[in-house]
Amino acid sequence: MVHLPTTFFRRLNSAIYQFVWHNCKPKIKYTQLCLDPKLGGLGLLDPQIQRHNLQIRWLRQVLEDNHPQSCSQPILLDHIRRFHSGNTGTRLALFFPLLRLRPAAHANNFMQNIYEAVDSFGYAGTQQTKCTPATLLSLPLSAILAMIPTDYWITRSRHKKLKVSQFFTLPPLVWFLS
Repeated sequence: MVHLPTTFFRRLNSAIYQFVWHNCKPKIKYTQLCLDPKLGGLGLLDPQIQRHNLQIRWLRQVLEDNHPQSCSQPILLDHIRRFHSGNTGTRLALFFPLLRLRPAAHANNFMQNIYEAVDSFGYAGTQQTKCTPATLLSLPLSAILAMIPTDYWITRSRHKKLKVSQFFTLPPLVWFLS
């Protein structure tokens, strides 16, 4: 889980492009070279996409409840719970970037690579997600509200991380009904 800066990938893409397209005309874009041959590309592997795909094995250890072959899963989950979850549970920060703590955004932290891998999958969002009441109370308020105007007070940087639990509570009876 070594962090590689974007300059590394730019140089790598440039080297691949020069090797594949050595003195040939007309030149096509690198993204076109990486497309599937059925779509008019050459089918080259994009190194950044490949890196994210290789990180899936680490994501499986984080997302699966019990990974019996892994001796690192309990350590990884404990590390996330202690240092990267913002007291919201181990996995919520993966899907809600506003819950990620600042130290995790440091370039040398391996959690940054895990977050980039999750973000690269481009999941459709959280509007269709069904959450328990306890989970909803742990989320940022802006994550549960749909169609927020850009100039609304929740969208300001100092209010983005306000949690639902700061505005709403559930009566004890609700826990028995859910």
